[in-house]
This record gives sequence, structure tokens and C-alpha cells, in this order.
Amino acid sequence: MARQREEEATGSTDAARGHVKAFSAGYWEQFGTTRLGGSWVALKRCAGPPAVVGALIVGAALGLAPSAAANPTSSSRTEDLVRIEQFAQEEGSLLGVVLPGGSDRFIRLVESPLPKLHPPTGPADAYTVCVDAHDVQSGKAVKCTITIGTDAHSDTAAIESVIAHEVFHVFQAVMSGSLTNAGRPQSDWLTEGSAAWVDSDLVSDDEYGSHFWTGYLSAPEVPLFSRGYDAIGWFAHLASSGVDLWKRFPAIFSSTSNEAAYASATLGTGPAFLQDEASVFFREPAWGPAWDQVDQQHTKFANENVPSPAQVQLDTHKPFKPQKITFAAGDPSRTLTVAPYADRPVVVDVHLKPSDPFLVVTLLSGHARLHAAQGEGDADVTDPDGVSFCAQRAPCSCPGNTAQTSGELLKGDLAITGGPTGGSVKLSFGGCDLKPRPCVGLLPTSDFQVGPPPADWPAGTYTYTTTPLSEVPTANPGQCGVNYTLTVTVAGVLTVGPTDEVAGIYSLNTFKDAAAAQAALAKVVGNWDESPVSGIGDEAYVGADSGAVRVRNDVFHVNWESGVPPGESIEGVLRDVVQTLGA
Repeated sequence: MARQREEEATGSTDAARGHVKAFSAGYWEQFGTTRLGGSWVALKRCAGPPAVVGALIVGAALGLAPSAAANPTSSSRTEDLVRIEQFAQEEGSLLGVVLPGGSDRFIRLVESPLPKLHPPTGPADAYTVCVDAHDVQSGKAVKCTITIGTDAHSDTAAIESVIAHEVFHVFQAVMSGSLTNAGRPQSDWLTEGSAAWVDSDLVSDDEYGSHFWTGYLSAPEVPLFSRGYDAIGWFAHLASSGVDLWKRFPAIFSSTSNEAAYASATLGTGPAFLQDEASVFFREPAWGPAWDQVDQQHTKFANENVPSPAQVQLDTHKPFKPQKITFAAGDPSRTLTVAPYADRPVVVDVHLKPSDPFLVVTLLSGHARLHAAQGEGDADVTDPDGVSFCAQRAPCSCPGNTAQTSGELLKGDLAITGGPTGGSVKLSFGGCDLKPRPCVGLLPTSDFQVGPPPADWPAGTYTYTTTPLSEVPTANPGQCGVNYTLTVTVAGVLTVGPTDEVAGIYSLNTFKDAAAAQAALAKVVGNWDESPVSGIGDEAYVGADSGAVRVRNDVFHVNWESGVPPGESIEGVLRDVVQTLGA
């Protein structure tokens, strides 16, 4: 591809609008176009890959009647009209969308004599403008004009990529329902990212697509809604996760906000989609398919457009490397965060001391994937929930501490995906035994809110209220209770209360070592009808309204005197406690 085709449009939306005011009248006069008045609303082009194909330009009050000078009769025009028809048929068939009146009536072609075009969005090889029945960009699209510069004809692959891209912009305008929706602000990630995926999907040896891929693979921490053409990789990740994008696009483009479009695109993907989104930036196929960007397209040959790490380095002159952080003995716990709709690959270099040999990795929000480089092999952990690793070369020996079964971790490759909420992962370290701590404040009192009174209470109209719950230590060491105040009125007359009631009791006891804690837990469980459950702490037991968990040398037990309130669960409380004790 000629280097002059690799210009990048930059600047803010406001700057683009100001630029339009300066040249729009003369520009359209040059092409024999009648400008009816009004102002442009150009899509913001975000920083991304160097190659610019074109854009779907949604403005206001533009008449599009190209003169003969703008439509030279040539072999290139004839060939391009054939290509437009072919891609319109192929894309329409894949989408299940028909252009009103057929592509030959709906799409107009302008072959510009200029090498590089300069629409409001910046230098490009081609662009598409659609209008409604009133020749403005507001209602349903009734016709679109694709303008192509001479640079786009540098070779067959280039012109095919450009036309596939621009034809999809036409379908975007139709699927969006209205041109107002198609041109809503900050939607370049959707309009340009999906069109980039389409031309990469349908055209082999697509150098445009390869450059767009480079922009994606070299900047994982750019939020999705701030991307443009380089959102190609996100759409490809959807495809690799089993989403048929072609069938999904109509619903995506009918959405009226970025958040709604994202929700429609990811519908039914499950947690695996977000668990793998950030990990592919490591480009390590030896660790498994979740750790490299492979098989991302609808068509097999188009996977060749995904650049190798060496190609990314060649294009950017600086290879992408995940951030490296060192977590050493004496460091406080550390929380790594990533913005919503962004990704963060991190390499964690661990240096802990024998007295505190465990690295504890806890997902707080979003999704994450962890590759643990070990002495005897690698571990692949998704959404780690307080997972402990032995972070030293010598064996971590803690009798009764099952955390050591997670294996060792000498170096961790951590991929955090923000998704809609943003992501955060906490790193902490510890030894075999926990230090004693009071039970006061271990659980929020809201966990013990009680429900309505029993059905056999007096009939009539009454109110049932609880005062803010207070948490107080009981007379027993290591035991805390949660109280509430109850008042009931019937027909305006105070009938019951105020009374002091016990909502629940819980206890936390610290023993000299894990073996002593095991013995104590066995005794506690023997007094309650509780069954073992896996995946919570070192060992846990759950009953109808009570439960217990051991975290190394700590034993926690909870009992709801008033029954488990709606929306709560024994397992949920135990998991909260495990996370708190592991801090």
C-alpha cells in the first residue's frame, strides 16, 4: 500500500466542525454539488491505526447531485460499479437486509479525480454520505453516495477493501433506522470499527485491515467507546466467541446508545467473552487460545489479516509490552484497576519472603485471567476469587492450609477486562497463620436485615419498621451480635414494641495454627446441621440458616436467628468473610 494512503485524521469533533465551515462551500462547488445550507456533524475520528479507508458522514441539509465532472466514465468506474453490486449482494445476504429499490438505485458512485479526499472527518481514500427523502441527514436513508479517490485504486485488494467498507456504511445507515441515530456522537467505535471488521472479513490481503488491527493490538487500555477503526479487534473477539456478527448487526445498529449497542452485541456471550478479552493482547499461543488473537474472523482466509507481533512491531516501531510491576515483601496490598470497556495486561514479578510465602489474587470487579508461570508447568485461572499461590521456589509448607494446592507462582501474567463496570484485582500476601482480629465490623449489618412479620400476627392495617441496625459484641469472646428494634401499629394504635430482637450472631476465632483451627471447625460443625461446600476458603460448611468457614487458622461461624432474609445467602456471606480475612 502506498504510504500516502496511510494518513491519519486527528483532532476533536469541534475542530472538525470548524474545518468544515472553512472549506465546505468551495469543496461542494468543485464537485458540482448543491449545498442547501446547515452545518456538518462529522463523526469524531479517534487516534488509531495510520490507514484511513473512509467514513460514514452524517451531516445536515446536504443535496447530493454530482456533476458529470465528478463521475468520469472510465474502466475504473465500470469495475467499481460491479464491485459495489457484488459486495451489496454479499453483505445484504449475510445481514438479511435488502437495500430499498436495489443497490443500483440506492447507491450512487462518484469517482473523484483527487488522490486523497478531504471530507469533514479528515483525509481519506473514500467516504459515504447518505440522505433521507428530504435530502437531509435526519430520517430514514433513501440514497447514499460513495465517493472514491484515485489512491484507493493502487491495487485490487485496496479497492476491494475500500468498497466493501463503504458499502457496509450504506447498510449501517439503513439498519440504524434513522440518519440521526446513525450519526450520533461518539459512535466511531461502532460505525468504523464494524466496517473495518467487514472489509477485513471479506477481503484477503487487506492491508487496511492489518493497519487497523495494529492500532487495536498495540493499545489495549483505550476504552472501546474511544476507539474508531481500531475497534476492529473487539468485533473480531465477538466473532471468535461464537457471535455471528452478520446476523447480530441489525440489532446492534438499531440501538440508540453506545451502551445499548454493546449490550446487544454481547448478548448471550457469557463470562468467557470478558475473561478472554484482555488476555489476547499477550500474544502467547503456547499458553492456549485465550492468550492470542487467532481465528477472529467469519471467513477463514481473512484471519491472515491479523498481524503477527513482529508485524505490529514493524508498523509501530515499538512493540507492545504489558506493564510490569514488582510485588515484594513488605509491600502493602495493591489493587490494579482498568477503566470501563478497556483492557489491562500486566506482568507481576513476585518477590516474597519465607515467612509470608503466599500471593493472594482476588478479583474485585470486572473479569480477569491469570497465567501463573510455575516451576513444573503453567496454570490458567479465570476470575480468581481469593486464590492463593506459593510465591517462592522452596515448597510452601502450611499444614492444613489447602491454599497451597493452587500451585506456585513465580511470575504472573494478569489480564484484566473492564467490561461495563470497570475491572479491579487485588494483590496481597501472607503467611500460613492469620493474626487475631475482632469480629466487630467484619460484616455489614445490612446482611442481617429482617423481613416482614409472621402471617399469624394481628390482622388489619399496620406498619412494620426497623431502626438502623446496630452491631454489638456479646459476652462471649470472639462473638458479635446484630440487634434490631421492632415496632408494629395496627389501625394507628401501637400494638407491639418497641422491642429489642436479635437478628443474627456470628463469631470469629483465631487459633495457633491451621491444624488447631481444623479441629475446632469440626467441633462447631458437629453441633449444627451443616454440609460441606467447595470453593469457599480452605473448607466451608452451609446449613439452612447457618454456616462456617476456615481461612488458614481462622474459623468463622454465622447464624441467622430470624432466618435468612430475602436476597441474602449463607454462601455469599462466607465468601465476603474469606475476602476480608485474606486482605
